[in-house]
Amino acid sequence: MIRRGLCLALALTLVAAVHALAAAPEGPRLALVELGSGPARLVLNSVDPEGGQALTLAGGGKRVRPLPMYFDAPSWSGDGGSIAFAGIGGKVEGSEAFAIEGTQIYLVGADGSGLRAVPGTTESLGPVFSPDGRTIAFTRIRERTRKTRKGREQISYRSYSVWLVDLAGGSSIRLTPWRNGLLMSPSSFSPDGSTLAVSRQKSEHAAAELLAMRLDGSGSTVIARRATDGVYSPDGTKLAFLGVDGKGHSDLFSIDADGTDRRRLTRTPKGLEIWPSWDPSGQRLVVTRVARDERGLLFGLGNAVVEMNADGSCPRTVLKDRDIAFFGATWQPGPGREAGPIAC
Repeated sequence: MIRRGLCLALALTLVAAVHALAAAPEGPRLALVELGSGPARLVLNSVDPEGGQALTLAGGGKRVRPLPMYFDAPSWSGDGGSIAFAGIGGKVEGSEAFAIEGTQIYLVGADGSGLRAVPGTTESLGPVFSPDGRTIAFTRIRERTRKTRKGREQISYRSYSVWLVDLAGGSSIRLTPWRNGLLMSPSSFSPDGSTLAVSRQKSEHAAAELLAMRLDGSGSTVIARRATDGVYSPDGTKLAFLGVDGKGHSDLFSIDADGTDRRRLTRTPKGLEIWPSWDPSGQRLVVTRVARDERGLLFGLGNAVVEMNADGSCPRTVLKDRDIAFFGATWQPGPGREAGPIAC
């Protein structure tokens, strides 16, 4: 939820960037979106666990489409061969607001080949690949505005709903209702594909909660309250998630899949953490850490990609640059891509 609200207020200025295809390196990889200011660029990259061996997969400048969506996370297919990402296919809005007209889900190979749009996913964000690679869950947003007496635009209706798209046929279905103030977005499938982790906020002022939504239609279970962005571990026994305090702060937690044994893994009093992801071994986590700038804003330039063990120990910063914003670092799944534990 945090990332959705923040992305609507970001500004974007882009110039040309080079996109060159190369063979995908072996071993553990992270996919992430980079927004840079020197020179300006917006690209989807993959890097190794140390933040090196960068490979550009998609992105470019003002005349290149699609541009990967900033303040959004990519998602790997279960075999690690493809990446789904929200892309900007239309006009890039600037100044005080950002409109998602023109966004769509795109697929690209791990080596940057085969870039294509996914039919049935217009005006969407936050793709989440199913384990079998046949479907993608995503978020759609409906907003309506009205003018105040002073002539300013004010949002009068906002709803986020969860959708599924069949990659073979391109047909999409809505899983959750449209309702003003109801904000729901998916973040992870369970390893067997039967359950979808979904963040829910029932109203503008309600605390976020993490649900396990059963895809057979048998209902949902609240896994954690004051929580969002839940991600299943590779064996499905745990979820990593963000605990939120209502003051713009979030920290990384873990919890058993049945909602027991909630544990705090980090403390970030001056900012927030976003987009947790497990490495294929289940022994390491990665998260994006965003600090407030001198104006108290959370734009993201100078944020950091931080890895740690699954119990929160041995945290280390692997990517940080004052002129770059890193968004949505996500581990590539599959045999031979395990990063394993970090030695302190």
